[in-house]
Amino acid sequence: MSALHVGETLAEILEERDEEQVLWAKRIGCSTKHLSQIVTGRVGLSADIAVRIEAALGLDALTLMRIQVAYDVDVARRRLAEAGAR
Repeated sequence: MSALHVGETLAEILEERDEEQVLWAKRIGCSTKHLSQIVTGRVGLSADIAVRIEAALGLDALTLMRIQVAYDVDVARRRLAEAGAR
């Protein structure tokens, strides 16, 4: 089973709360584009943004970072396995 990118979790929370990314971006002080890239999994979540999300939205920064790190480790393991298969 593959680890999920933290963006998937954030997307689910956005949907559950019926909130828009634009409003979240303003509340956490980042661009809408950057938040969109996190939510869609194109970029990882930084500790800085995780702490901003925690302060503005009440989501635990450490939990968000653990999800991101689990994903990053999964990706690294897959790359190593692919390199070994060559």
